[in-house]
Amino acid sequence: MAARAQRPRLAPALRSMHSDPARRWHVEDLAQACGMSRTTFETRFKAAAGIRADGLPPRLAHSSGPARPAG
Repeated sequence: MAARAQRPRLAPALRSMHSDPARRWHVEDLAQACGMSRTTFETRFKAAAGIRADGLPPRLAHSSGPARPAG
């Protein structure tokens, strides 16, 4: 239940990542987009997503499915 309450507060970070997928996002940038401190953002993100925000792949927004073999 607590994770659901966090989602609207995290929405600005998700919108930011999707609006500029080529950018290498830092936790500080995402926290600022949400108007939160890094610590507060990390706590809320982990409660909502189950993983730490600094554990996200650098270009998460580019991920659209499984990787295809080269060639």
